[in-house]
Amino acid sequence: MQPETAKVTATAPTTTPPSAPAPEIKRSRKDRSGIFSRIYIADIVATLIYSLMGLVIALFGYKVYDWITPFDLRKELEIDQNTALGIVCGAIIIGLCIIVAAAIMSP
Repeated sequence: MQPETAKVTATAPTTTPPSAPAPEIKRSRKDRSGIFSRIYIADIVATLIYSLMGLVIALFGYKVYDWITPFDLRKELEIDQNTALGIVCGAIIIGLCIIVAAAIMSP
């Protein structure tokens, strides 16, 4: 009994003729100006105003939460080191910031 042999044929890779070179694109200095090519002062001022407004609203929310709780938040956080209260205060501030961001980004 003879072992079966597989017939393998090798083919040379086909080469395609080189195509024409890509045309050169001449770029002016204006095209290479980068990311800071169009900075608008109005956009920067609007960003600063919205940031300040968001911080004020977040701090106002913290003060309202401090006002409605029956205990002093500052004493509980600083002196008593109440971690759970710190997590709740952080969650309130993050929630307010998400609401402010959604209001700013809405059309």
